[in-house]
Amino acid sequence: MEDLIYPRKLDRNRLRLGSSRSLVIELGDDGLIKSIVSYIEPRCYVEAKVTDSFSAQNLKLKSIEEPKYEPTMVLTREGLIAEDWIKKLNDESPFPILEGMHSSIFECVWEADGEETKRTIRAIPGIEMGTIALDVSFETQLSGLRWEFKIEGDKGIRVIPRCDGQVKVLDDGSFLIPRGNSSIRIYLISIPRESLVDRELMVLVPKKALSEINLKICAGALLRSIEKGKYAPIIAYDEEEIINGLELSRIERFIRRIMPSEIIVSLIGLDSSLAKSIKSKLLNRVFRRFKGVETLFFERENEALAQLGLDEKSDPIEELKRRANERREEKNDEAVLIDAVSSNGEEDELLRILGYGYAALKGARLFEISNKDLEENISKKKQATEIISAIDILMRDWLYLTSSEKKILEDVFRSINLYEELSKYLQIWVGEKYFLFGKRRDKKILRRWLSKLREELINIVDDLLGKTLGGLSSIEIIHVFADADIPYDLSSALRNKAVGFVPIGAADRILLSCLLTEERSISPVPSIVFFDPQVDISQSMSDKLWEKVIKPLKKKGGLPLRLKREAANPYPMFALLNEFGCDIFLALTHGIHEKGESSLLCGPSLLRAELAYNLLHQSGVKRHLSPERHTFFVITACGSWRIFAEAISSGMRGAVVARWTVLAEDAVEVSKRLLRYVLKSRRHYCFGEALARAKSTRNDILSVLSHEAFFLVGLPSSSLKFPHEDARSDLRARSDVLSELIVSMRAPKEYAIDTLAALEEIDRVISKELKIIEKELKGYMLVELGNSYERASPSKAGLEYAGSIIIKNDKHEAWYNSGNASNRSSLICPAILDWVGSIIIKNDDHEAW
Repeated sequence: MEDLIYPRKLDRNRLRLGSSRSLVIELGDDGLIKSIVSYIEPRCYVEAKVTDSFSAQNLKLKSIEEPKYEPTMVLTREGLIAEDWIKKLNDESPFPILEGMHSSIFECVWEADGEETKRTIRAIPGIEMGTIALDVSFETQLSGLRWEFKIEGDKGIRVIPRCDGQVKVLDDGSFLIPRGNSSIRIYLISIPRESLVDRELMVLVPKKALSEINLKICAGALLRSIEKGKYAPIIAYDEEEIINGLELSRIERFIRRIMPSEIIVSLIGLDSSLAKSIKSKLLNRVFRRFKGVETLFFERENEALAQLGLDEKSDPIEELKRRANERREEKNDEAVLIDAVSSNGEEDELLRILGYGYAALKGARLFEISNKDLEENISKKKQATEIISAIDILMRDWLYLTSSEKKILEDVFRSINLYEELSKYLQIWVGEKYFLFGKRRDKKILRRWLSKLREELINIVDDLLGKTLGGLSSIEIIHVFADADIPYDLSSALRNKAVGFVPIGAADRILLSCLLTEERSISPVPSIVFFDPQVDISQSMSDKLWEKVIKPLKKKGGLPLRLKREAANPYPMFALLNEFGCDIFLALTHGIHEKGESSLLCGPSLLRAELAYNLLHQSGVKRHLSPERHTFFVITACGSWRIFAEAISSGMRGAVVARWTVLAEDAVEVSKRLLRYVLKSRRHYCFGEALARAKSTRNDILSVLSHEAFFLVGLPSSSLKFPHEDARSDLRARSDVLSELIVSMRAPKEYAIDTLAALEEIDRVISKELKIIEKELKGYMLVELGNSYERASPSKAGLEYAGSIIIKNDKHEAWYNSGNASNRSSLICPAILDWVGSIIIKNDDHEAW
């Protein structure tokens, strides 16, 4: 492996397709593919040699053209690619592709005995790093032409071909090309060569029908993988969400990142009609994209166990626990703490098994909270969550209470012998709302109450940890498999250490997501989206946070984007997370909790000017957040854990969130320090250590609690993984990232106005970036920006098209689109002039005619 990791500058003069953002396909002077280079592995690159040859004798190069780089929409209009090309490419693709992305086109013509063979390769990057789709078209006069396309093994490049009806795949993997016109679609996926994740077997089990047999299947798979020093990827699928489709894309995403040889799907415990429906959905919507991956469905217990070498008498769960307890002394700097019982008394046996598996894999010390005094422990956990609710109420700027909040305070204060004192200050009420302290808060008393609540909370957590306290006190990195509502990170043994939660209900996905990100680089152009509504938060405060983030990111050639005011709305947020896939998502706003649901404050709406802000509810986050890449979330907002709890598991590197209300100034300080450590040039701290350092010691109890509110969801040992320095210097990759940024904001008509302010922010970023982008691509970049503006603001779209025309006045696409924009603005005469300009440049432009 080491011989592949060496310093190497990208040769700008070499023929190539793609970029370090997708895959670099290097071409020879003879028009053949020589190698494929991947930058997906952190701080190194992998070069795979390619065999690209034809069976015809005396085949000589007749003509070769330099690759073209144009948006696919332009190529479609010019007839260089079929209109359904992107649709067909996407329908068959194992990874998503953004329509409008730049496509690389390379044409070569060879000749043998007077007969010509023309090959056209069209390459378009996938949304996820390390993926690229090739459409290889042939136009040949030869009969029986055989094309061999093979990639050097053991380099992690997976090849998934799709042929039209005319091309035949031969037994040796080569292709028989018929005389005339034909095409092959080839999907290339780069996966890391060395991984903790076992790529031989993936297991899917039903979440709500998680019987003992299904748990044994999970434990058996983990044991089999641990023998190889690997972790078995396990997903507990939501039966209902598979039926309504929400779950399918999440499962597909994990399969794409793992590319397993075999997938076992348990249908055990489901009724026959539901099992049949789930099987059909998975086969037709997910597995068909991954031909070559063997899929096995099991409805009978003995067959599923036998597949893993088990029988009904086997006890893989107990064996897994035994393995986990056989820790190695040299690994005692890490520990796994397991508490599989939630605050409402429900047990998550899958979390327990995954905790055993991870401890056995890492050789970490295992600590498990005993269920010996289960009822007493559940009572303590409920008390802890009630105290957290009381802290949340008392930390707010205002102190009016609903009747339910009043009851929470009364119950908690009764338990800590402060009820009579509380009663003195609950004297004013209006309707159903009560006021604490009257018109002015008594800060001295408030601080004393909060100090008492914090002390009581720590005592409860220490009591829950019991005998494990002593063992944990000497360990620096602790992976907590437990209910994240119970603040084990605040215990006397864990405070100020690298602690991360793998929470109940989402342990399978969060653990798997974090393990996958450990082996993958972030983008060669690191991107951060700063969600900054500036609602009841001073601009100077958000400016300070922005400055602290932007400087270290720019040093790394990063791409910072700030969504301010109206730009900070749900649609742009979901588009940038789901389709663009930023590396870091930083939010500075307010979280509120009303009527049993938590919400995030967004910027004011352009559609409803009477509203000072919009609300994004946690149900909306769960329904719409589906990241195509792994993002590191820093949500600086009160109670942000409640808002993102269910959604972040679908794709994340980690998430720093808050349990309760925080003071804005202290919260900003935590975020600034955290990102400074995460992005630090000389040393990249792991997330757990970075957060521990960011939560500095304070004297004032309000500041102390504001710092202690923040905790990490994910593995504390995870960190941002940067790619090889050559990947970051690739201007083609920068162009790809900028194009993705623009295209991701192309909204349906009903949401177009919601993207206008965000597009204006993107416009500012693009204007600065155009200084370093290749001249040929500048015009196309502006055309794409105009296309994204069209539905939201035709006049702004027209300005972008005009900018493209100024850069290159023979760009008929810009003239044509400018005419469309003028027409939508009811400027008929300018529209006609623009269309005439398009026709003058390209007189067969039938659409302009």
